[in-house]
Amino acid sequence: MSFLHGRIFVRRLLLGCVVVLAAGCGRSGHAPEPQAAPIPPGPPTMELSDPKVTFRNPETVECEVKYRFTQGGPQPHDAYDFQIFFPGTPNSGLKLMHTWELKMEGTIKDSFRMSQPGAKTFEIYVTETAKLDRPGRKKISNVVSGQIQ
Repeated sequence: MSFLHGRIFVRRLLLGCVVVLAAGCGRSGHAPEPQAAPIPPGPPTMELSDPKVTFRNPETVECEVKYRFTQGGPQPHDAYDFQIFFPGTPNSGLKLMHTWELKMEGTIKDSFRMSQPGAKTFEIYVTETAKLDRPGRKKISNVVSGQIQ
């Protein structure tokens, strides 16, 4: 075997080894990774339910509310604002959420510090902070309200 034929043989042998090794590097014997469920068409619309707001101490409230998208879903590159207001007082709260923090349904939880005492009731809703091509905030949920426990 000549030197040139020897180099070609070695190259082919090495290339064959690389191909065999690469083919064996997958997740053999495992199911394929699950794909994310497609987001239903349409602008996002969210339904809030079962709100619970309680005093942790006189200056802090804990909040929990269930949500589900009834149309559309979390939109890529958008952000969402969970807003809570306490009528009759200057108190309010805002929780910024990114798309990856929301599923098609779940529970939003947070706590908020009160700037002044006297809050007895609350109102909650969610807005979408849209992409750069359509700036501004748009309310995308119903308003839920109740008494602070």
